[in-house]
Amino acid sequence: MISSTSTRREDIDALRIGATYLLFVFHTAMVFNPAPFYHIRNDDLSFVMLIVCGFISLWHMPLFFLLAGWATHASLQRRGRVGYVRERISKLFIPLTAGIILFGPAIKFLELRSGLDLSHSGLRVAPALQESFRVVIPSGLGVAPPFNETFLEFLPTFFTRLERFSWSHLWFVAYLFTFSLVFVPFLPWLARQVARLTRARAWLVYVPIVPLALIQLTLRERWPGIQNLYNDWANVAYYTTYFIAGFVAGAQPRLERAARAESRRAFIIGLAATTILLLGVLKVVTATWVVLAGSAVAGWCLNIAILGLGERLRQALGNALPYLRESAFPIYILHQAAIVVPGYFLIQLPLGIPAKFLLVLSVALLSALAVYHFVVRSWEPIAFLFGTHVRHTVLAVPSARGSVSGTPLGRWYAEGGAAQVEIHPCDDQLCGRVVWLRSPWDEFGCELRDRYNPDAMLRGRAVLGLDILNGLAKSPSEDGVWRGGAIYDPSSGRTYSCQAELDVQTDSSCAATSGSHFSAARPDGFASGQRSACVARRRQPPTRRRRIIHEASPLDPAPRLRPPDSHHRLRPRHPTELHRRRERTDDRLCDHRCRGEPHLLGRRAYRASRARRARRRQAVCAKDTGRRYDER
Repeated sequence: MISSTSTRREDIDALRIGATYLLFVFHTAMVFNPAPFYHIRNDDLSFVMLIVCGFISLWHMPLFFLLAGWATHASLQRRGRVGYVRERISKLFIPLTAGIILFGPAIKFLELRSGLDLSHSGLRVAPALQESFRVVIPSGLGVAPPFNETFLEFLPTFFTRLERFSWSHLWFVAYLFTFSLVFVPFLPWLARQVARLTRARAWLVYVPIVPLALIQLTLRERWPGIQNLYNDWANVAYYTTYFIAGFVAGAQPRLERAARAESRRAFIIGLAATTILLLGVLKVVTATWVVLAGSAVAGWCLNIAILGLGERLRQALGNALPYLRESAFPIYILHQAAIVVPGYFLIQLPLGIPAKFLLVLSVALLSALAVYHFVVRSWEPIAFLFGTHVRHTVLAVPSARGSVSGTPLGRWYAEGGAAQVEIHPCDDQLCGRVVWLRSPWDEFGCELRDRYNPDAMLRGRAVLGLDILNGLAKSPSEDGVWRGGAIYDPSSGRTYSCQAELDVQTDSSCAATSGSHFSAARPDGFASGQRSACVARRRQPPTRRRRIIHEASPLDPAPRLRPPDSHHRLRPRHPTELHRRRERTDDRLCDHRCRGEPHLLGRRAYRASRARRARRRQAVCAKDTGRRYDER
């Protein structure tokens, strides 16, 4: 769990990436699964695929809702209720609509051509497929009418006839968007109540099993689940429980730590419950209530165990994490069409199940990644439809009261105010380095490093003080234009070309190629309050300000306010440099923890070391200021 400058949880991102790309394996296996339902169906079916898909389905989609609830807490904290709703509309509703229009008709057409028909009213299959479904549904299913239409004849009916409409795999996006709107009024209240929790005992981790089991026992047989939202109350209640549980875990770190401490025990319980479910599939256990309750226990416990794997998965992804993180949601939208469209033709080849499985899986994965990389990631309008954006390197350059003779020298806020970049002359060009970070240390108290640098020898560099901009030269033929620069993004390890232009009318400008987004602030420390680097406000003299905003510094990340005529000595809000050095006396322990390795000290010795460092901090502060630092 290494925090970046934006305090993003990379272990949670890694779990989301893993769950997204696992969909290729799961849905490809569904093509050969005897159990309903998938859009295309191979003639030969496999009992092994039934076991594989059944095991994954226990925890896979619940994991998506659990992580979505976790992210909801962070989003509400950062954006507020109104901003959160706007973000949900742009990130969920627009991709949902675009995905249905772009991919829904093709998927539904091939589904009907395969003799299957899943509509809002239930599942129907062609008479030729009835026997293959009796393995798992002895009573049989409804009979689907013959389908002999061409795609052009079918296309209008997809949007005009409700029984032809399908949102396919995008039901998850529809459910998540609905949950976001319905629960947003009371989620802040819930976060405040959870924050009052002073202790998180181990048994609290297993509390959600009770409502999950009750939902399975009381609702699942009546509403088995066809993802139509309005008549799918078992799934609505089941996934709501996971969504709320994820939000609570994100709001209370004590619960997260308790869950991670219980990961091994939860894994054992989950495996035991899964074994009971396997016996149910083999007809050894015939009690329905045992299977229903066991599915709730297995799903929750396996998800608790999976949460403990986030850091390991993050380390395994390495430098690919930023790219895969950006690709996760577009890949989710693309993956179903990438499996169904080529898979409809590939399963007709005279091959065995293993060969078809690998062929469909490879083609689907490669085609989805190709579309994302060369289409979605390259064109801003397409990226917007997929809930992402083409990342831009934006460098804001001020003018001197609207004059093109101004220069961009000075300090600028970047990454939404999370960092400051100082633009300075180097020979006849301009360069820039990071001079301040809001969060200069990771969660272990170790200095933030350039961990994504493609050169392994440079990954130990500190981000604070890192040169990220160079070679920006003034254009000889254009006034107020600097070209030929290169800017480095420490959050991804990528380098981009950039240019800067002066905008006389707005007193700032934006010009760049793809890369990380940088927004600007005044070089003298007076934040303009702008929402983007392309919007500026009139600069007022400091004497007219009712309050003075002191420039931020590494020792004082948050600007402090005081009346202009006050002579009161400002109390330091952060320890002295000597204090900070004493906090990191155990370099060996710090280095090993930063690398994700187990620390060399035992738990008891580590706690004693922390206590000694706390006493030293108090002694240093008392010696320097005459009183303890924590009494200020």
